[in-house]
Amino acid sequence: MTALKAHEVERFLLRPDISEGVFLVYGPDAGLVRESAQRLTRQFAGTDAGSMNLVTLEGSDIDSDPGRLAVEAKTISLFGEKRVIRVRNAGKSLVMVLTDLLDDPGGAAIVLEAGNLAPKDALRALVEGKRLGRALPCYPDSDETLIKLINETFAKNGIRANQDVATTLRDSLGNDREVTRRELEKLVLFSASTKVLTRNDVLTLCA
Repeated sequence: MTALKAHEVERFLLRPDISEGVFLVYGPDAGLVRESAQRLTRQFAGTDAGSMNLVTLEGSDIDSDPGRLAVEAKTISLFGEKRVIRVRNAGKSLVMVLTDLLDDPGGAAIVLEAGNLAPKDALRALVEGKRLGRALPCYPDSDETLIKLINETFAKNGIRANQDVATTLRDSLGNDREVTRRELEKLVLFSASTKVLTRNDVLTLCA
């Protein structure tokens, strides 16, 4: 079984321990689920979103055509590159389709995005129970992880800010990583010329 703990996900995203199989990204933080799935996709397919070896599907696409996922996974690349299939809004209907693919994914990396799944959920249980399955939980940021994300973003962009800026921003953010990223991007753009942020800036822009 390979059920990653929440604190192990970041390390896995930086260096996955397998290069083929089914990667289930799930949890209550929809923004973090999307972000983590995107990072995994880039690990396997590179940064070219238009790559011919990257296929993006909706769960409903597979509901209407159950054989499509297997066909996409088994399709041989003209240039010998890895096939990467990203499936958004994955659900229990994929269980039957994935059973065989988890035993033989044909070298493909299949990245699934799902909502919050209980331990006994059929899709989660299937992926966690297979050698070529990895389940990555995505839970809302804690105060500690929010502060870390804020400080890393400021440092990366050369922005100077007192600690009260980070704590004020933390207290104004919700539980969705995508919303957090948008708020941080807004602050980065605002301070692009001065490279300085104050608590009043945060209160004005993010209240």
